[in-house]
Amino acid sequence: MTDISDVIEETARERDSFNGRIAVLVAVLSAFLAIGNFYSGNVDDQKRNAQIKVIDTWAQYQAKRQRQFLLQNMTANAEALRNDANSAGIDKAIAAWQGDIDRYKGELEELSKSAKAAETEFAAASDRSDMLGLSSAIATVALALFAISALTRKRALFGIAAALAVAGFAFGVAGYFGWTLSALSSASG
Repeated sequence: MTDISDVIEETARERDSFNGRIAVLVAVLSAFLAIGNFYSGNVDDQKRNAQIKVIDTWAQYQAKRQRQFLLQNMTANAEALRNDANSAGIDKAIAAWQGDIDRYKGELEELSKSAKAAETEFAAASDRSDMLGLSSAIATVALALFAISALTRKRALFGIAAALAVAGFAFGVAGYFGWTLSALSSASG
């Protein structure tokens, strides 16, 4: 027969071992969350900078497009007012305006490309930010469940917490590498 003190000692060792595993997982998951939150801040900065670039570039585009439109109207009005007495001066003005109109056309194309590139950069940073946020949320729930499983000693709860920790880690890695749910689902389907 086993002595009651042996049973108590074995139960205490088992509990300590279970809580020790939880403590290690909590420490690793907490470190992962700290690194993920730091990196998420950098991604949010990239997202904000890309959004600023989108707004600024489209504003420049609109301003140049308005100038181009104004010059086109001035050219049309000058042509309508042209007569033999003032044709040389008007032709000279129209030629200068047409040069500006043509220059704006090229600049507008470049600004449009730049703005669209910034929009793509913003969308990518937003997707990464979403993945990192999802990672943080899932990992935080896992931490809470680890704490509850340590208090209740429920191994099933520990299993759920571990599965959520793995999912949180997976979403964090995906966010780091720029993988998104839509990209992953389109690649698999």
